[in-house]
Amino acid sequence: AEQSAATPETGAAAIEAIMQANPNVRVVAGINDAGVLGAYEALAGMGVPTEEFALFGLDATPEALARMREGGMYKATVDIAPFEAGRAAIDLALQ
Repeated sequence: AEQSAATPETGAAAIEAIMQANPNVRVVAGINDAGVLGAYEALAGMGVPTEEFALFGLDATPEALARMREGGMYKATVDIAPFEAGRAAIDLALQ
């Protein structure tokens, strides 16, 4: 199932819709940590067996890293470093 969710609010709404339509979903991959953190909170509030879930985000926000350290369903986040990537692209273009 695919939903657009870039904020905690839309992440929570998306996982609620996904779980209603596809109750066997156990993996969530998001476009950023904010949306995935919203899904995390929604799932935790649903009373689902969280040990069966694996959530993955992007941005390596402090909140996502804290959830990962808890050892729960937030399994990974990637530090995509948008400012550094942008700087490198500009530097390359100027060469």
